[in-house]
Amino acid sequence: YVNTIQERSKTTRKSKGFWQWASETSHTIQSKLGTPSDRPKTEEDEKFEQIAKYINGLEPQTAAVHKHAHGLVKRSRDMVQSLYNVGVAFTLLGQTESGSLGSALGQLGQCADKLSVVASVEADKESQFFEEPLKDYVRMLGSVKQTLETRTKKQVTYETALADLNLKKANLARISGIPGKEDKRSEAETEVNQALEKVDNAKEEFDTVTQRVFEEVDRFKREKLRDFKSIILDYVQLQIEYNQQVEKTWRDVLPTLQALNVKNQEPVESGAMTSAEAESVPAGADPPEPQQAAS
Repeated sequence: YVNTIQERSKTTRKSKGFWQWASETSHTIQSKLGTPSDRPKTEEDEKFEQIAKYINGLEPQTAAVHKHAHGLVKRSRDMVQSLYNVGVAFTLLGQTESGSLGSALGQLGQCADKLSVVASVEADKESQFFEEPLKDYVRMLGSVKQTLETRTKKQVTYETALADLNLKKANLARISGIPGKEDKRSEAETEVNQALEKVDNAKEEFDTVTQRVFEEVDRFKREKLRDFKSIILDYVQLQIEYNQQVEKTWRDVLPTLQALNVKNQEPVESGAMTSAEAESVPAGADPPEPQQAAS
C-alpha cells in the first residue's frame, strides 16, 4: 500500500469553535461600523454551511477511529513481548524435564517464540497500512477546516467593505442637499468611489476562494472514498493473513503435544516390574524375586 495522502498542517483556533469565531468576528465588525452590509444569503453560502457542518461532524469521528486503531496496534506490540516471554518460560521448563514431556515443552516454547515474530511483523503492518493513513486523514481534515476558515475571512472582508460603502454613500447623501458643502461633497464622492473599488476587489477574492473551496472539498470526498476503501481492505486482508500464520504455527506443534502418552509417564512403584520386564518372563515361570536394597 502506497500512502498517497499529503501531510498537511494542523488546524488552528482549537480553543474556539469555527462558527463561534466567525459569528464573533462579524458581530464585532458590525458593532464598529454601525451599519450592516445587508448582503442576502446566496446559494453558495448555503452550500458552504452544509460543507462546514459535514467537516465538523467528520473530524471527531475520524479522530476517534484513529485513536482506537492506535490502541489495536499497541495491543499487538504488547502481544509480541508476552509471546516472547511465554516462549522463554516454556523452553526453560522443558529443560527441567526429560523424555517426551521435556521435548514437547521445548517445542511449545519455540512455537510461542515464532508467534512473537509473526506478531511483531503484524504490528508493523497495522501501523503502516491502518493507523498512519487514518492519522493522515485527521491532519487533512484540519487542513480542510483551515480552508473553510479562509473563505469565512474573505466573506468578512467583503461584507466589511460593503458596510463601509453603505456608510460612505449615506454620508454623501447627507451632505448633497446642504448648500456650501461642495468641497465636502467632492471628497465624499471620492470616498464612495474608493469604497466601491474595495468592494469589487473583495468580492473578486471572495468568489475565487469560494470556488476553490468547493473544488477542494469535492476532490477530498472523491479521494476519501477511494482511500478509505483501500485502508479497510488492507486491514481486513492483514487480519486474514495474520490469523492463517498463527493457525499454521499452532498446528505444527499440535502433533507433538497429542503424541504425549500420559500412561507411560506414570511413576513405577519400588520393587515392581516394568511392563517390558514382565513380557521377558517365560510363560509359567515364577517371576524373579525383587532385589533387596543394599544395606
